[in-house]
Amino acid sequence: MSLPLANTVQMGVRGDSTPPVINSSGVNGYAPLDKITLVSGLTATDNELGNITSYISPIGDFYSGFIGSFEHDFVVRDRWGNTATATATINVEGAYYLQETPYYDDFSQGLGEHWIKENGDFDAVNGALVAIGSQPASPRWNALVEADSNAHVQAVFNLNGVTQVGGPIIRYVDSNNFYYANFNIGSGLKLVKRVGGDYFDVITTEISVPLDEDFTVGIRAYTDQLALIYNGQVVGETVDSDNLYGNKHGVLLNTTSHEIKSYWMAASDININLLSEGVMFPNGNQQPTANAGPDQSVAAGVEFTLDGTGSEDADGTIVEWRWTQTAGDTVTLNLEDPARPTATSPSRTIAQTLTFQLITVDDEGAESAPGTVNVNVAAVVLSEILKVIERLDFDLTTQGDVNAYFGRANREVMKLKPSDPTGLALDADGFMMLDSNTIEEIKVIAEGSSISSKTDSINIEGSEMLVRLGDLEASKNGSLYFSIVVFVEGDTKGVVVSSKGSSGNKPMSYVTL
Repeated sequence: MSLPLANTVQMGVRGDSTPPVINSSGVNGYAPLDKITLVSGLTATDNELGNITSYISPIGDFYSGFIGSFEHDFVVRDRWGNTATATATINVEGAYYLQETPYYDDFSQGLGEHWIKENGDFDAVNGALVAIGSQPASPRWNALVEADSNAHVQAVFNLNGVTQVGGPIIRYVDSNNFYYANFNIGSGLKLVKRVGGDYFDVITTEISVPLDEDFTVGIRAYTDQLALIYNGQVVGETVDSDNLYGNKHGVLLNTTSHEIKSYWMAASDININLLSEGVMFPNGNQQPTANAGPDQSVAAGVEFTLDGTGSEDADGTIVEWRWTQTAGDTVTLNLEDPARPTATSPSRTIAQTLTFQLITVDDEGAESAPGTVNVNVAAVVLSEILKVIERLDFDLTTQGDVNAYFGRANREVMKLKPSDPTGLALDADGFMMLDSNTIEEIKVIAEGSSISSKTDSINIEGSEMLVRLGDLEASKNGSLYFSIVVFVEGDTKGVVVSSKGSSGNKPMSYVTL
């Protein structure tokens, strides 16, 4: 099925001007979170390059941390700058978060099978990666590894007396399009890009590397941001939009003399620790995981518990559970036990789903990828909520004396505590939630005059009524009793929940100015 294209760029900046095409062939798998190289069933083709599926990128943040269907926009960009965009419906079969695991290659253990030989032969010899055979045409020997386009690579080198060599490669599309580090005793360390066969310096430094000692060179790429790294420190940064989606990285070998002792690659936001003798290892602290527990279904107006105890930290301890509600009527979480917070489900005449996101933090400050959980809340039956409210007594709580100044903007804060919590959504202190429980209006009445929550006279915030009593049009100064009437969805008569004689309802001091 061909997806509709939008914003197609017809003008090529170099060479071919024919735009690429994005197609869908049974998009029904999972897709990595926040990764450039998409794994979802989408394919892309170019009339000259052929299959350029690895160039496909999601537009904006791409989250697949839940099961279900959603639409997302994607873009493909060929080497000449032509683009095509499409919208695809992704049917997510499972909740996945894919983060590049730090990859470390110690060449004293030989050459792994993952290495790709694009131009010329190489191997691990005497504990180092070295070029083999006669020198091929530029760009010489290309030792590559496939990964996400956003990546951080570093390698430990020894020149063995050679005065000029290549370094790490990043975002390799083909032999005419990639970034790489180059160091020369005369001109220093540089980050160079090759675009369409031409070379351009994008970062230059005055750093001179040693001729006979180990040193580390690296490159980090995230979207259009690039950084050049020397001995673990960033020595130059730039923004460049060429080769955004090349998904191969590695090293460029341009002599048979210099050696690469080790190679390390990870996601662009992961840092490394350089240990003794210039040997490079992944960051010792591993990212924790967040498990927000299984989805659950609950009735309206009942307490439920979220469960993050399945979260793990492989090399430490989780010290913080950060819960955020991302969908549904807002509920208040009781975080006394942060791994297993509780809340009361809202009461509505329509069923709804509450969604919560969990991020865990370990004892070294590393944050996990987000985990999510859905709480499906059943609809409340209108007659049931009416029966609950009608049969209960309510204590009216205020901040002290209740005052009303006719025409003045002062507000009194009032809350209602039911004599029995059964069947009602309450806050952590046992007061009735006034923005749920199917309540759609609250009125305050005195001497035939009334004010309503459907106007600015009464504001509702959770369990609190912020009442501007001065909007009542009473006829006298002095003590005046008032009544609070609650209307639930579908009921036009209303239920008086607090009035003269009710527990806690003190007369207000009414002043006509």
